[in-house]
Amino acid sequence: MSTETQSPTTVECKHPECSEIGNHWEFRHGSYCSTDCELRHEGRQVLRKLMYDHCRCFTCFRELKTVNPPKPDFEFTEDGHGWTLDENGDPTLQYYSQEVTRSAATGFQFLTENAGKGEKQRGDTVITGTICSKCGNTDHAHHDPVLAGRQAIGRLAALLDGDDDVVFDAEVLHRVYQRRDDLLLAVGLALHD
Repeated sequence: MSTETQSPTTVECKHPECSEIGNHWEFRHGSYCSTDCELRHEGRQVLRKLMYDHCRCFTCFRELKTVNPPKPDFEFTEDGHGWTLDENGDPTLQYYSQEVTRSAATGFQFLTENAGKGEKQRGDTVITGTICSKCGNTDHAHHDPVLAGRQAIGRLAALLDGDDDVVFDAEVLHRVYQRRDDLLLAVGLALHD
């Protein structure tokens, strides 16, 4: 009779901002190194839409840009195709080359009173782009707790309250953020209360 020794299964924490590695059985649900990382990941999932919205500052949650959609004739979908009517009025699926999609409009942007132009860092390069003129954040996908205040979290609570898919406790959001300055954890905990 032979005995097999299994090597320990090591995993990395599933929260994108954590690189903790450990044994599968020591992690929460085999995926997270701690309860905080699991809650941060849940908070991140809820905030993803706001995090990557180029029209809103992710620090103070003010609107930086408004976008007017193009007229339907000039509208472009990310897929690079759309339905068109031929000379008989029959719909056909038309695929567009880069020459056509390059000239198609995706919308028209206008800066709000909260936005300004300034220098932004992209790796080793400094570029000029839209920045938040209210809090000073130059990266609209980054949250800086030093620049954010209680009013910023109040604006976030109002945005989350407007989303029908999100149920959270605004008091927990404010309390946890005030104590820890950790936005993802505060949102994750507010979802569970």
